[in-house]
Amino acid sequence: MFNFNGGLLEDNSSFLNEKNRGVQLGDAVFEELRVVNGEIIYLEDHYLRLMSSMRILRMEIPMNFTMEFMEAEILKIFSESDLKKAKRVKFNVFRNSQEDYLDSDNSISYFINSSTLESPFFVLNNNIYEVELFK
Repeated sequence: MFNFNGGLLEDNSSFLNEKNRGVQLGDAVFEELRVVNGEIIYLEDHYLRLMSSMRILRMEIPMNFTMEFMEAEILKIFSESDLKKAKRVKFNVFRNSQEDYLDSDNSISYFINSSTLESPFFVLNNNIYEVELFK
């Protein structure tokens, strides 16, 4: 299940079209977050970075797009049993398209999806790896 502009959709639902500026021109930003035991880790830092990215691209940020709104929209996609698992969440924001993907206003749409993490912790990978240097 994922969240598209506040509405919950089932996985594999179609919600983007060929005129989407995020798809056609990469006119989008995203933030990846971690949710552990129903708490969004470093929410304020993620929120501020997302807002900063949206400002850089001159996206129109709605007045209700607050940190509390972002938290509520993220948690909306989880059931009670999901909140007990560690989750990776991707919050995507893109500029809306009009008739053609080249015509746009600065209003935005967003979608939020998630996947389950193996561990709720940030784990250092101790596997052996090889680094090569090239001139």
